[in-house]
Amino acid sequence: MTFFSKNKWLWFTVILAFVLGSNLLIYRLESIGPFPMGIALGTLFYFIITVSLLVYFFIIRKCYSIKYILPVMIAGYGAAVLIIPHGLLSTYFFVKYILLAGEVAFFLLELYVVCKLVAKLPKINKSFRTDESQIPTFPFRMKQAWDQHFQPSRVQDVFFSDMTMVYFSLFSWRKKSAKPIFVSMNHRNSFMHLLLK
Repeated sequence: MTFFSKNKWLWFTVILAFVLGSNLLIYRLESIGPFPMGIALGTLFYFIITVSLLVYFFIIRKCYSIKYILPVMIAGYGAAVLIIPHGLLSTYFFVKYILLAGEVAFFLLELYVVCKLVAKLPKINKSFRTDESQIPTFPFRMKQAWDQHFQPSRVQDVFFSDMTMVYFSLFSWRKKSAKPIFVSMNHRNSFMHLLLK
């Protein structure tokens, strides 16, 4: 299994070359004669489904979000349109509408999530502001405010790390430290003492 995971780009390229090459040769070789019924549907299946699964298992899985599958499917459809002769593709005109409907459904799902987030944002802000006396640090207070209104998730942790970085880089530099810091140095062994009072 380690050999397979180390050379995944090589395996991906070889399998993709077989899929692309076999479908390209079917339509370019004249010795095949008349094309069988449904050959265009098979090519569409290869380019839309099989290539998308290859990209998912070799590239996207455990590294990227699954939402990148839809652009891969659309690119597969575009490649199939370039390879399949137009006379054979005209009977399967509905495939582009299915892909378009999937893309619209995914966009509407993302829009629903954003609307849900915007609707709960005032409640999250109120929880964030009220907990300031109990929890003085920004990341913990933000996490507690979000956990009151949403389920914890991995996406939430990534969002918090980005928000913490933005907060500390832009907004926290103006605040003065409440406790003075005293530094002393021992000249015999060059040891520094840091006293927080």
